[in-house]
Amino acid sequence: SSASSLITLSGEMSVVDVPHSTKLQGRNVKQIRIQSESDFATVGVLLDAAKLKETPNQGIYIEYTLQTAGLAQIGWIRVPTTSRDDVEIFLPNSDTGDGVGDDNVSFGYDGSRKLKFNGGTDTAYGSVQGSKEKELVEWNAGDILASWCRRSTDGKTIEIGYLLNGNDLGVAFSIAAGSNDFGYYPALSLNLGEIVDINLGPEFSHDVKEGCVGVSHLSKTSSDESHEEEVSSKPEAKSCDHAPPQKRPRDEDSTTIPAAIDTFDLNNCSSVQELLKLGSDRLKSILLSMGIKCGGTLEQRAERLFSLKGLRREDYPQKVRGKNFIL
Repeated sequence: SSASSLITLSGEMSVVDVPHSTKLQGRNVKQIRIQSESDFATVGVLLDAAKLKETPNQGIYIEYTLQTAGLAQIGWIRVPTTSRDDVEIFLPNSDTGDGVGDDNVSFGYDGSRKLKFNGGTDTAYGSVQGSKEKELVEWNAGDILASWCRRSTDGKTIEIGYLLNGNDLGVAFSIAAGSNDFGYYPALSLNLGEIVDINLGPEFSHDVKEGCVGVSHLSKTSSDESHEEEVSSKPEAKSCDHAPPQKRPRDEDSTTIPAAIDTFDLNNCSSVQELLKLGSDRLKSILLSMGIKCGGTLEQRAERLFSLKGLRREDYPQKVRGKNFIL
């Protein structure tokens, strides 16, 4: 089934039948409609790890039809192609609002906010390449968002870019290529109620980006899928060799706030360096207790927390507020 091409990584995501009238007319497509039933649910597209290793220089192309046009972070996650304990892995958390782009190994774009995300930071993105107008474009319901991930022509970087309704938005991320021990998987995080159609190909609404193949060329074959558990209308995460990792069980998420955090006073801190001494885990707990996004490196967490010093809670920037933020 089409739904077996997906894996739920965090929260709850429903798979909905795509009405026949909205399918790409007369084209050979594998289209799946998903709807988020959590505050910030995340789903990944399953690829065949063996095919990824066989064609390390082959780029990947995928399209999405935005049935709604609200908050979402759509992009890619980097996954080791072999079992390794020495690398960071993607661990989204719908409870805290951490999704695609909120850590160091995922890369996301949100056209509703005109921002790209990686490593706990966001940057303005979304102007059409070659256009005299440099204004950032905002996506709308019914738009077709395409994304591609490929190795640069000199082989030194992995490039991730986007197109909106066929208009090239340019390279959003350039990542040092390193070894071939990593694969890049399409993934997206959706706010509660958001609906997106995922088109896996092999045919698409727009031309496949040069140097890329449609994602269906690297997905599991139907014979592979027959060995996997069928996905229900509310798919749960399934295991497969070298698939994107699942969210950690709740009792490992450190969402319980230690009593010491209750007495933490940010106004008593004089610098980011002082916060760095608290350590990554303590900073994460403090941020969680405040309803602030807790992803990123130790330095990014400290800088995010210190940026709130002296602000009233209602003045905290929207970009740092987690999904559990309450005024």
